[in-house]
Amino acid sequence: AKQLDLPKYEPKTVDINVADLRRKQDLSQERKQKREMAKALMEKELALEAALAVKEFCSDYTIPHGKKVKPSRAVAVALASDWHVAEVVHGWQTNGVNRFNKEVCFTRVRRYFQHLVKLIKLNQEHTQIDTLVLWLGGDLINNYLREEDLENNRLGPMSELEECKMHMKSGIQYLLEHTDVDLVIPTSTGNHGRSTKRVRISSEHEHSYEYFMYTSLADELKDEPRVKFMINKGYHTYVDVWPNYVIRFHHGHACK
Repeated sequence: AKQLDLPKYEPKTVDINVADLRRKQDLSQERKQKREMAKALMEKELALEAALAVKEFCSDYTIPHGKKVKPSRAVAVALASDWHVAEVVHGWQTNGVNRFNKEVCFTRVRRYFQHLVKLIKLNQEHTQIDTLVLWLGGDLINNYLREEDLENNRLGPMSELEECKMHMKSGIQYLLEHTDVDLVIPTSTGNHGRSTKRVRISSEHEHSYEYFMYTSLADELKDEPRVKFMINKGYHTYVDVWPNYVIRFHHGHACK
């Protein structure tokens, strides 16, 4: 060391080591900040280049208006069945899941026809709809089919039938007033509306309170040119909804 004229070795103190460490940390932090600044600058430059490219190549064009074409045609089909208008269901019987009474019944009937009109008008915006097939599918009254109905029904069969007829006639009139469609009304007798203990296969309509309600409604609306009832004495009712398109209607109680 003397021959090379090297300085005398002196061990570093703690203060010198701390100062060196701080200097190294400062240099590392400075390099990190420079890298982050360079990265941010590069992103800004790329965004600016993209914006200039979009501005340079962006151009407007006119969308041609399509030729007028005839709208597609359709027939609306709606189901009204199993209303059981005089049945009473208490909340405690279903653990609060469901309830049914006069107030709920009237509300549901009103909403049914209101929303039916909304759906028809909504689809008429893009489709030509001239006809509504309103299927009265049976079991519109609850009747005294079971012994428990003697206790739970809020109305007897005739009063229930009268109220149900009022609902149907009011709904049909509402459809006529708020739409421009013709009404085709096929009907089906249910198994609840019968006057016999068992279903009569060959003479079911003869013992159906609902069959009487359908014929009564048809008679009261016979002078309305936009309403056509299809009251069939048999179990099935066939409606030619469209050329080569037939719908068969039945309540379903004959199916096992």
